[in-house]
Amino acid sequence: RAVTFDRVYWVSSARRPVDPEALDALEETLGHDLPTGYRAWLEYFGEGTYCDTVHVLPPDRVVPVTGRVRPRLMRELGGQALGGMAAEDMGALTVFALTEGGAMLVTGPRDRTRLLVLDPDAPEPWQVSDGFFEPLEWRGRAGAVREPPNLRFFEPWQDRLYVEFEVADETVAGAHATVLRHVPGEVHVVTQTSRRHVFLLAHLGAIVRIDRAPAERRTRVRIEYDAGRGRALERLAAALGAAGFQERVRGEKGRPKAVGEAARPSPEVGAPGFEPG
Repeated sequence: RAVTFDRVYWVSSARRPVDPEALDALEETLGHDLPTGYRAWLEYFGEGTYCDTVHVLPPDRVVPVTGRVRPRLMRELGGQALGGMAAEDMGALTVFALTEGGAMLVTGPRDRTRLLVLDPDAPEPWQVSDGFFEPLEWRGRAGAVREPPNLRFFEPWQDRLYVEFEVADETVAGAHATVLRHVPGEVHVVTQTSRRHVFLLAHLGAIVRIDRAPAERRTRVRIEYDAGRGRALERLAAALGAAGFQERVRGEKGRPKAVGEAARPSPEVGAPGFEPG
């Protein structure tokens, strides 16, 4: 089928597609087909997170993460089936993506191309009807469980830095307005509540997260930005400092902790709990 990723907004200009040979090697190691759209996704986007929610596992992490997950699921289920998935199927699933909410996108032994969602709070697996061509479109027996947001966006993991600020006696909306006063260009709002704002800044290739806990008087601002936009970030940091924002920490963002660092050597065929096929 044709790849239709053109509706996805790129947070950063950094782009490093996954080598097709790495996907070939993963398929050989697993001993079965890759799920629908997985190869196309990684060859187009590379490593990264979709809509702040789905962490698609790169080829070097599929086997280690699967090896970690299988025994845990078997222990938690105690030999019991989960919805339409038999207990023995749990011991043969393969994990291809993790989500911020704790759900996993997996395939089972009965159909290795069909992508399923295992959610810790769901009584049965859900189907991802279009696979990785739309990994946030989930369906249950009664119909739609989750739909992709209107603003679809992708953040790569490479060449990403972050800086955090705090400001006292300022609302989330007020901190948001201060940031925008000092940044030109395109802005896309992801989330906006009284306690939390998330928005994208094209000028910095950034995701900005502004939070304030109910009992706190300080508002936190975290800016995750493209490493190549350092000068623009420094100008913004100076402006925020002059407005009373205190810088707290800087660092490199990297891969999400749940995904783990690149395997050395790769792939980990002998990972505990993993058997090919």
